Amino acid sequence: MSILNTLSSGHHVVDIDGIQQSFHVAGQGPVMVVHPGGPGIHWQYLRMGFLEHHFTMLYLEPIGTGGSGRLAEHPHGYTVERFAKQLGRFLE
Repeated sequence: MSILNTLSSGHHVVDIDGIQQSFHVAGQGPVMVVHPGGPGIHWQYLRMGFLEHHFTMLYLEPIGTGGSGRLAEHPHGYTVERFAKQLGRFLE
């Protein structure tokens, strides 16, 4: 069963390849994933209340920020490729 079928509003954490991925769910409707700009950027700056009336919004806290896990190879591990891999695994 997909995690998307069991989501409720609020804060959630999943383990992806040994790294904690924190995300927040708000709204209802088709799922839309929102990924902030990167480390040091708080997820709430992209909060879109209007869209929450039409979509289930999944606001990620990228790895290295907020409640998500950190990489052992910091600072060289936080690359666009690494974020894309984490996002791809999250969507699986």
